[in-house]
Amino acid sequence: MSAFEQAVVRHGALLPHALLEWVRGHRLEDVWAPTLMTTAAWIASSAPHWATDEQRAVACMDLGTCFFALDDSPNEVALARYDDLESVASGVSPDARRPLQIAYADLFARLANISNDIRHYLALRRQFACAMRARHSLAIGRQQPSASG
Repeated sequence: MSAFEQAVVRHGALLPHALLEWVRGHRLEDVWAPTLMTTAAWIASSAPHWATDEQRAVACMDLGTCFFALDDSPNEVALARYDDLESVASGVSPDARRPLQIAYADLFARLANISNDIRHYLALRRQFACAMRARHSLAIGRQQPSASG
């Protein structure tokens, strides 16, 4: 059994079924395996009580894929993941060979169906990708912290 499926066994009862289907459908099990527990904890402690299962699923897609998965990225794949987010949030067509890009495009389309204008949201995701890239440079010692930075 994969790490993702083991995490589903442990935490799946707290997670929207649509989220788990979405993760599997986009072949993101390896990306999501470390984040399922955190996502389940968020739902249990912070998800609005009035939210529908579909709203919770979309919120989890965003939270888990745009934040948790990037924050937990191993150094060897981190920069590519940040690039995936920034690229798709910039309007570049997703690369079919990059499952994370396809997932971002799907997520952004879902959000565009909910709100007519997601430009601010996309700008924040691009800023986040840049901030993660800067944090990565600090973490691996490529860049030294400064007061201006």
